[in-house]
Amino acid sequence: MAKTTVPIELSSTPSIVDNGNATAITIDSSENVGIGTNSPAQLLHVVGSGSTPFATQRNVNSGGFAMIQGKMGDSASTSAGHVYSALVAGIEDNTNGAEDGYFALEVSEGGLGSEKLRVTSSGNVGIGTSSPAVKTHIAASSYTAPTGGLDPNIKLLINNTQYCGMQILGSSTGSSFIHFGDQDNADVGLITYEHNGDYMRFDVNASERMRIDSSGNLLVGTTSAVTGNSLATVATGITASSSTSPALQLYCSGAGSNQKYWRWTSKTTGDIRLEQVNDAYTSPTQRLRIDSSGYLYNPSMLGSASANSDVRFNTSDGLIYYQTSSRRYKENIQDLPSMLDKVNALRAVTFDEIATGESCYGLIAEEVFEQIPELVNLKEVEGYDTPQPDNIPYSMLSVFLLKAIQEQQTIIEDLKARITTLEGN
Repeated sequence: MAKTTVPIELSSTPSIVDNGNATAITIDSSENVGIGTNSPAQLLHVVGSGSTPFATQRNVNSGGFAMIQGKMGDSASTSAGHVYSALVAGIEDNTNGAEDGYFALEVSEGGLGSEKLRVTSSGNVGIGTSSPAVKTHIAASSYTAPTGGLDPNIKLLINNTQYCGMQILGSSTGSSFIHFGDQDNADVGLITYEHNGDYMRFDVNASERMRIDSSGNLLVGTTSAVTGNSLATVATGITASSSTSPALQLYCSGAGSNQKYWRWTSKTTGDIRLEQVNDAYTSPTQRLRIDSSGYLYNPSMLGSASANSDVRFNTSDGLIYYQTSSRRYKENIQDLPSMLDKVNALRAVTFDEIATGESCYGLIAEEVFEQIPELVNLKEVEGYDTPQPDNIPYSMLSVFLLKAIQEQQTIIEDLKARITTLEGN
């Protein structure tokens, strides 16, 4: 700007003009000052076409200074003597003349200026701290970095000495949510609280995957809980993974000896076991086991002298059941046909079991099947078109033996009668 002069004018709107006879500063009748404008709308109104129409400068290369201050009177005085807010520019580092600057906002606290917000030379924004550790740092107390430091990918940090939290308030008929997105999908991940139904849902890959309903039930792969006292409903299954013994555990939180832990656990041997664990969660007791070949073991099967129901196993479908005897379960009751010749044709043998090498005794299922086929259980065997004889329920053999003994006793009684007749003659 050229050298300016201050003419003596008596107009209601005095002004300062440069030597080109252009108005540089205008003071209107309301004492508003305009720089670059003839119609100032505020006490100070600056207009310019450059990138920085207004600037303040302090000729010191350290510390900070207030670019703009706001002052007001207090309750004791209406004079503008107290600083209530200020925009501050400062220098973080002036090493070798390459200054790093900062920008801050100060607001009066207890009559004294107190910094509330700062933007550092690296672009970090601090609220309540002059040394923001990440891009946005909200501090309710002094900050101490965690052991090992922060993850460099953290962009938002909130800290306090004891309790620290964040709240999202939404409408009682709407929803509150946090979106996780990328360049391909703005909400590929989503955590939503539905206030209207009071449930929280978790979306992954743009679809709902899990929900916690208003009763606290955990729903995975489904949006409705099963009927009954169900804590969790999983649509497709649960996987427990561990390098040693992964387990699914059931716990009854009773008092003292009523506390019970049950767990299904898989062993490195390929077994799956149902175990009962004591209160101290040590020394599990195996109650049931299925080995890697599918064999079922019950180490603590109950034995009772008064019980007489035979446990049966159907080799065709794997069903385990007990053999009933009451008339209530039977119809079309008929006498068993003659069994003496069939029983007499059976061959009692001894043999060595292939799987264990143990010496055993019994019958051969294929031979029994030829005489009494209804006594033999069949099983699908690879390489055969039809089910093959597999095992004999020896407890049922007694029925056929009983019939044979009865027939034999009839023969004996008939012979005795004949002998008596012959001896009488």
